[in-house]
Amino acid sequence: MPYVQYLTAEQAKVPETAPGSAEVCQTAPGGYICNYLHGSGNLIQRADVIRANTSQECNYEAQVRVIWGGRVHQEVWTGVSHNCSYRATVVAYFAGGGDKWVPTGTMVCATWWENGVRDPHTGTPCVTVT
Repeated sequence: MPYVQYLTAEQAKVPETAPGSAEVCQTAPGGYICNYLHGSGNLIQRADVIRANTSQECNYEAQVRVIWGGRVHQEVWTGVSHNCSYRATVVAYFAGGGDKWVPTGTMVCATWWENGVRDPHTGTPCVTVT
């Protein structure tokens, strides 16, 4: 019989925003999804996409889009993690680990994928560069 671990109520809560960070979290079935954007001002470096769920996420990845002026300027895939986890994290780098300049008002949006299919239930958390 497979080992099953369930999230506690505290683990399933959407985390609060840390002061000075650029992040957005939203509830999703069984937990939450977060998009943590790293950078400073108009320079972005990476997005950490986190999915917490009461059931394990397996073979997961995220697609992150950089959008301004009504069009997608960059689309980054995190690569597939073949692990299974109740709190899965994947990272998208925008400029090979360096800084990418974007204009104010740019949206950085994440979508969650599992087993090669976009999860329609997690929504699309977007961070706006201000």
